[in-house]
Amino acid sequence: MNTPIQTIQAKNTAAAHGRKGKVARLRREIRDQINRMLDDGFPYHLIIKQLGEAGAHLNVMNISNWKRGGYQNHAKAEEILHQNRIKMELAAELVRETTETTSQQAAVLKVGALQMIDALVHYGDESLRNMLQINPTNFIRLLEAMPQQAQAAILCDRQRAQTMANSNETAKK
Repeated sequence: MNTPIQTIQAKNTAAAHGRKGKVARLRREIRDQINRMLDDGFPYHLIIKQLGEAGAHLNVMNISNWKRGGYQNHAKAEEILHQNRIKMELAAELVRETTETTSQQAAVLKVGALQMIDALVHYGDESLRNMLQINPTNFIRLLEAMPQQAQAAILCDRQRAQTMANSNETAKK
């Protein structure tokens, strides 16, 4: 039996992620435990057994419903986190490889360009058409951002060239 505070927390938690089933109303720690067991391929009846008292009110259908709904959200979120970690590691590696400020700025621009391309590839032409129909301003902003990225890269290259020219002049003196 939940205390009034636990009931309020459970309702707030379920409302926060838009699910209303029995698993969705469980505390986050319990849902995470269920998600890990689903990740590991546990049969539903064993998940309920492993949860002990926390899962006593659950049945196989509750876990099945969660796997088709909330667990899918969890899996998508985990994949997004994984992809973002990879991108952050790439960005950090690009910055580590460069010592000059202009090179670091160029690395940041490259990562930004990669993210824009990734979004275009991921969402595809149909999404771009929909975005244009629904909110043309956002599409125009995206189009404006591309040459701005290119212009910033050109400025970085010019600054790098000027810095090298200044270094060469100083070395000659």
